[in-house]
Amino acid sequence: MHTATTRRGFTLIELMVVVVILGILAGMAVVRLSGTRDRAQTAKIRSDLRTLAVRQESYFSEYERFSTSLEELKFGVTQGMQVTILQGDVAGWSATMHPVGAESPLCAVYFANAAPVAPAEREGTITCQ
Repeated sequence: MHTATTRRGFTLIELMVVVVILGILAGMAVVRLSGTRDRAQTAKIRSDLRTLAVRQESYFSEYERFSTSLEELKFGVTQGMQVTILQGDVAGWSATMHPVGAESPLCAVYFANAAPVAPAEREGTITCQ
């Protein structure tokens, strides 16, 4: 006589299928979230460069020149970001900003008669790549 066996748990194949499906879903989530991080960094850099522009205008109204010193401008760099003021004189100013240890996203801006700095192409417009 044949006795019916009761089945307990899952087979190895069923568990492997579940693990593969979870791996695919996790991979899709990571790809989607990595773009979100870059967009957030770019937005923060743009905001910081706008603040820097306000500080430069304020400094110019008092000293009749732009500055290359973050200390003179009383500008605090956001943690994890690096800003470089390439030019700051009576002619104008230019700056770049990017995350520390990474070259992307790189944003730049220049004002007045300062030499354009890539990726900025138009005076007063913050451009990122």
